[in-house]
Amino acid sequence: SLLNMKINEIEQAGICCNADVLIPSDLEFPLTDMIVILGNLFDNARESCVLLREDNVRNIRVNFSMNYTGGILLIHMDNPYGEFSEKTRKEEADLHGLGLKNVERTVRRLRGMINYSARDHLFSVDIMVRFPQEEKKERIR
Repeated sequence: SLLNMKINEIEQAGICCNADVLIPSDLEFPLTDMIVILGNLFDNARESCVLLREDNVRNIRVNFSMNYTGGILLIHMDNPYGEFSEKTRKEEADLHGLGLKNVERTVRRLRGMINYSARDHLFSVDIMVRFPQEEKKERIR
């Protein structure tokens, strides 16, 4: 439901979102961690795309995939951006700009890996989290 809500928010802003999700319904992923990761990624993408729309940039698209296989969850997201900064441009800067850092912290606490890049006006993030207990369940089935 979180994922559907975030995709809906992007589409309500008039931004196309391509989503490819293939995960088991019983994947044991802590809800708070999922909220931190997906919430921040989608909020950042939406904010960036809305700024581009305000500059009359057309054909703005967010691409998202989340796939699970062999005990590994892979998350990918990319979106265009105008001017990349790891710092917020919002007022009350001390209350903002922590999203990507929180995603990094959460992924690392889960002993996962995160890589992101900002090149040619395309921000891209890749996350990998291993679920050893889930891998064991798959082998037992």
